Amino acid sequence: MDHFPKLLDRFPALKSVKIDSSECGVPWPYLKACFIRPHIASITIGEDADFLEVPPFPEDEVASTSIRIAEFSYVMPPLRSLRLGQLRRDVDLEESLPDESRCLSAILLRMNETVERLALPVETAPLRAMAEVSWPRLRELTLQGDHVDTAHTLLVPVFLRRVPYLRKLRILVSRLSDGSRAPTLGCAGSGTILAASNSGPSTSTALTELRSLTIADPDPEDDIFSTHFPRLTHLSLRDWHRYYSLNGYRRQHQPPTQQFLTATESLSILKRMCATSLRSLELVYIADGAEDELLAYICGSFLELSQLELHRYRQDRKALVPHTRIARLLLAAKSLQVVRLNLDFQDDHGAYCPVPTVRDQWYPVFKERGWELVNILEACPRLEYLGLLYHGIPAPLWVEFHPSRCAEPRYVEECNRLSQCVALPLCFVSYPQLSRPAGIQSLTPLRGCERFVDGTCLCLHVCLPLIQY
Repeated sequence: MDHFPKLLDRFPALKSVKIDSSECGVPWPYLKACFIRPHIASITIGEDADFLEVPPFPEDEVASTSIRIAEFSYVMPPLRSLRLGQLRRDVDLEESLPDESRCLSAILLRMNETVERLALPVETAPLRAMAEVSWPRLRELTLQGDHVDTAHTLLVPVFLRRVPYLRKLRILVSRLSDGSRAPTLGCAGSGTILAASNSGPSTSTALTELRSLTIADPDPEDDIFSTHFPRLTHLSLRDWHRYYSLNGYRRQHQPPTQQFLTATESLSILKRMCATSLRSLELVYIADGAEDELLAYICGSFLELSQLELHRYRQDRKALVPHTRIARLLLAAKSLQVVRLNLDFQDDHGAYCPVPTVRDQWYPVFKERGWELVNILEACPRLEYLGLLYHGIPAPLWVEFHPSRCAEPRYVEECNRLSQCVALPLCFVSYPQLSRPAGIQSLTPLRGCERFVDGTCLCLHVCLPLIQY
């Protein structure tokens, strides 16, 4: 622990710290070391670090520590229990979640006056306690994970009433265990949910200033879609978790196991919403008889739409995908700059295909269809590229097909850009062969990091060593 504060002091311009991993959780002393340094404004807890096995945070110390950060991000990976198994951590998740919630509550309620961006696991986010204080500067909120039960869903609108200036809301939460959808603001006619949000300012009123809204597995009857959004520029009605990652090789001919919105339901949502300023739209839906009307409505109603992402699935696994017809329908949207399509082609091998010969058969067909689509869509005068989802190895990726008016290369496979952050293990005296990070002129791994100084580094990633409590 003595090394961590010294490490932080080696970077006087440091603004952001990310704890990538920790074998036994992230204890209070490490967080306190960040909180008491006013130049550190952002803390991120990575997917391989958590609060499941740490001792309770000392109430007196937490109460006496000024926590004035602008960003706190702690989002767990999908299927968290499987990830713990991969890390060989023997943790009873159900028993440990209340402990994590108490740790989060201790620090979150101390940053409510300053935090601007917040990302939390919905299972352990202390929503009830958070709803008792105001969040005057919170602009971006992400809740991600799995709802615990129906009662837990009632806390979301109660908390949202305390966030009057929210600009970006992302709710990536899987369905309840009984398979039912969990509406964000409740549904008209659902007395239980409405009663939970019947006091104080209207939640829908608090959300009218939203610029970006993302909801996974949305309920078409959710009252949030009756909210007036005069300034909303981005809307995403998506799946969680990504179905194309679950519908892998050898399952591509099975009917969808997730209940997506149908094209009919998607159309009804868009018609209910007053969001004429949309510039970016993502939809995940099952094709039905209303698909043509849906696409025509999108192109005719959102005149500023520049980016469109469609994930279209077939209920009938033997049906052919009318990809050229879909492209021609989209021609009516003259403002489109980027179009991304996942069309669930009938001859696509699906995600994680382990057979090279099968991938080799599909790849030229995939490219041919991409060129077909972009040759149609290039009639959109502002089109920059068409992105077509390709199920590569080890992960799916967007392949860009650029119009003929563009310079070469017109075929681009998207790749992740290297981070500009510096990533270091905490006690790197144990790593004498550690390579020099980009931008650092010299690296002398001495105890306490006395020689490791950088006055320009803005973001630091650390991995905490095994700690015995």
